[in-house]
Amino acid sequence: MDRRHILIGTATAAVGLSLPAQSQAQTKSLQDRLAGAWSLVDIYDEGKDGEKHYVWGDGVKGLVIYTPGGHFSAQTIAADRDKGASKNPRMPVGQSIGYFGTYTVDEAAMTIKVKIDRCSFPAWDGVERVSKIASLTDDELATEIALVHDPVNGDVVPKGRYKRVG
Repeated sequence: MDRRHILIGTATAAVGLSLPAQSQAQTKSLQDRLAGAWSLVDIYDEGKDGEKHYVWGDGVKGLVIYTPGGHFSAQTIAADRDKGASKNPRMPVGQSIGYFGTYTVDEAAMTIKVKIDRCSFPAWDGVERVSKIASLTDDELATEIALVHDPVNGDVVPKGRYKRVG
């Protein structure tokens, strides 16, 4: 066998070995693609007229973690909080929300349903909430929550955009 045939054979084998891995990556479930840690990039409420209301203010930070086994944890915390208002770390100051529980994914509807076990906003303890996955890539997640009524801005759709951090 000459050198050219050996090179062609090696290249063919390499392509053949890589195909199953590529097709396997393309067939990952939505839940497998969602699993990981996501850092908040942008969050706002969108009004019926398309106007964006940044109710969390500048500098808001957040993190959502989805485990492969169906558990999640989410935190969103505003930046403009009075650091001297409380000396007790068990009594948060300013805008913040944290909650955790379990989640399921509906592949066909492109939704995430969370069942909140416990939340810093007690009215959400035991509640189920559904978010639409507006887009999901390897590095970015965009979500939309169903229409809610805000006492200041009226009917709005809360939207979030996250980047993968783990």
